[in-house]
Amino acid sequence: MKFPPTQGGVAVRAALLARALVRRGHEVHVVTNAFEVADTYRIAGAASATSVTVVPLTPPTTAMRHIPQTDATVSRLAGAAARVIRAHDCEVVYSNYLEPCGVAAHLASLWTGVPHVLRSAGTDRNRLMNHGDLQTTYKEALLGATAIVAAPGPLPGLGVDRSRFTGAVQPVVPTELFHPGAAPLDLAALAAGAAAGGADLPDPARLSDGTPVIGYYGKANARTGLRHLVEAMALMSGPRPYVAALVGGSVPAELRARIDALGLTDRFWLLPFVPVERVPGYLRACTAVALLEHDFPIRQHIPTKLRECFATGTAAIATRELIRKESTGDRAEHRRNLYVVPDPTDHAGLADLLGRVCADPAEAARVGAAGRDLLDGETDLDAWADRYAGIFQDAARRGGRSTDPAADGPAPEELRLLLPLTAELLGDGFDEEFTRFEQEERTRSAALRHPSAARALVGTAAAFARHVQERGPALRPGVPAVLWRIQAAAAWLGLDLGHHLGTPYLPPPAPRDGGAPAPGPVRSGQLRLLRLDAAELAAAVSVEGLPRVREAVDTWLAAPGGTPDGEDGLCLLLQRLPNLETRVYRIGRAVESCLRLADGSADAATLADRLGARPEAVARLLAELADRGLVQPDAAPSPVPPADPDVLL
Repeated sequence: MKFPPTQGGVAVRAALLARALVRRGHEVHVVTNAFEVADTYRIAGAASATSVTVVPLTPPTTAMRHIPQTDATVSRLAGAAARVIRAHDCEVVYSNYLEPCGVAAHLASLWTGVPHVLRSAGTDRNRLMNHGDLQTTYKEALLGATAIVAAPGPLPGLGVDRSRFTGAVQPVVPTELFHPGAAPLDLAALAAGAAAGGADLPDPARLSDGTPVIGYYGKANARTGLRHLVEAMALMSGPRPYVAALVGGSVPAELRARIDALGLTDRFWLLPFVPVERVPGYLRACTAVALLEHDFPIRQHIPTKLRECFATGTAAIATRELIRKESTGDRAEHRRNLYVVPDPTDHAGLADLLGRVCADPAEAARVGAAGRDLLDGETDLDAWADRYAGIFQDAARRGGRSTDPAADGPAPEELRLLLPLTAELLGDGFDEEFTRFEQEERTRSAALRHPSAARALVGTAAAFARHVQERGPALRPGVPAVLWRIQAAAAWLGLDLGHHLGTPYLPPPAPRDGGAPAPGPVRSGQLRLLRLDAAELAAAVSVEGLPRVREAVDTWLAAPGGTPDGEDGLCLLLQRLPNLETRVYRIGRAVESCLRLADGSADAATLADRLGARPEAVARLLAELADRGLVQPDAAPSPVPPADPDVLL
């Protein structure tokens, strides 16, 4: 699992959980590749958890040579985990990130029969899982887990049994560590230690001269705001504070150069990451802490930094984006219990705010103390660990799930949850129609007879949605016919049957070493087009008494994009990403036609000719579609054409 000395909230919470479980009388063995983390993201002087058995991997050696060379991380983790499970009769294997930990734990669970409890983070589910060569592996790990520490979200559409989801467990901010009485960290001593280790820093002693200190901690990427802090500091007209930033080696060379170019070198101490036990003291040593997260691409990302400031009584300079993610965000008041940054890209406004904080440290102290009232959520480490212990004990009772054969097929209540629009349209007739469908399909459909319960569930749901699309008008003549197409579209969007059929999201690109690409771009196999003529559109927007259907229609009609002037009706582009997140766009006939023609049989110039458009305009359109994951511009040749883009037809 992710574990210190790897930096980050996932690793830190793993260490807190392991220690708390041991304190509660459980035996914990941590198998990790954390000691192989690059210095860029390594915690300096990470405390060793003496109560927890940490099993590092054997470093790669020349004996591991193979061609092409890899570090075999998954193989080493899975093997080490299986050995530990067998040697200590472990009852559960827990992983906290899909790559490589979740995959390795999945394999170890299959080999040993011990149940796997899986928790994903944000970047693995929302970025890595969208990669063509990773999605299948991650989905199999999710399907094989006995328990998933999360709310279901869209994953039931993959066929994951809803009973396996434990519900979300909020990250803990333990007040036994994070509290106003934490002794302030000696920032000068921390900087002196870093300088002795070779870090290029201003004179460490200056951090003790009484100048206000703005804190910043975490990875210095484009979304977390260190760049905005630098630019705002350059615009300050009055005395500038010092910035003591716990950023490890994550600051890009270009940003370091920008600090120098703006004449701020003597104001920034770029310090190493520190163990979680020292973070409360670091916060207490700062006048205020800048939390400038902005436009973060993963909406589920809820860092604990703001709650850590609240817990220690440290003034937070926080963006509205971050404040809105807190359950107490509606009680946040600028200059009373925190400092609100409406837009960190407004560097002049941020500079004025920094000037106010520096001019009145006493106010910052009052603001920080008042912020304690905003602390909410998990703060009791033992209670938090007990919740996990309950999840692990329940998983141990259920046992491993190396295979999950279908019994009598999915029940109607399972289908209702997967097909909410279908259920609403059929109403009380849902069960009766499903029984009729089952009787007809069992004699001819492999979907209902597949040995995998997940595939049987998703395949049955998809087949039933098609069945309802065809029979719906006869079943309920008063319902506008277009709604049966809309329920089929919604079913396709929410069901990932493609995973179970081996349908790639995008075809692989052509090899770079001289392999010939397909003649032209190829559309994704996971998109569908739903065209509504003017009459169907009018019927869809006038529906009454069907709230779920109406909500779907309203949401889709409000989707980005548009219909060019002069075109009747509407075409909706439905896209299901590999991580099961969905997107809907409104598109015109030109984009629709381009996608229909993008089957790999024609190059861009031929497409332009068929569309009657300028080649450069088609090239720009294809580039935009490729950026959105809708086409593969240089696909490898394939004898199998992409799926028909029309919804379920």
